[in-house]
Amino acid sequence: MDVYIEWTRKEIEEATRGATPEALKSAPAGKWSAAQVLEHLLITYRTSTKLFERLRTTDEKFPPQNLKQQVGTFLITVVGYFPGGRKSPEFAVPTGSVDPQSILQDIYLQLERMDAALRELEAVKGRSGPIGTHPVLGPLTPGQWRRFHHCHTRHHMKQVQERAGVGR
Repeated sequence: MDVYIEWTRKEIEEATRGATPEALKSAPAGKWSAAQVLEHLLITYRTSTKLFERLRTTDEKFPPQNLKQQVGTFLITVVGYFPGGRKSPEFAVPTGSVDPQSILQDIYLQLERMDAALRELEAVKGRSGPIGTHPVLGPLTPGQWRRFHHCHTRHHMKQVQERAGVGR
């Protein structure tokens, strides 16, 4: 497994260690519960996996990133800073229908699938050029995708810990 995917898994394990299903369900008024934050991440992992699987058999070309996308990509994938305050894309909004008892198993399995799909795509398309388009950041390389998911997860684990009442 890629090191960034491993780190992503470890961030989740550490942030949820000791959390009960009841604690994962609790949420401040108007905010997502810890389980919903985890569901949001699961949706993004699934969506990326499907994208990587689809692009393996296509010869899609990607336009260059605009300046805003370049800055966002730099902040997230190089600096490791994930800006807050942005609304989730509609496709990644949690439904609340995921079972808190099984969410972590689902996430870990999906991380493995995403890693495998990314490795397969990387073997076909290479490491240096963009392999898929992120809805906000634009075209990303394999390494940028991995670092994006790690940084995005790390950003949300603070929320999970706070809402589930667990500490590192």
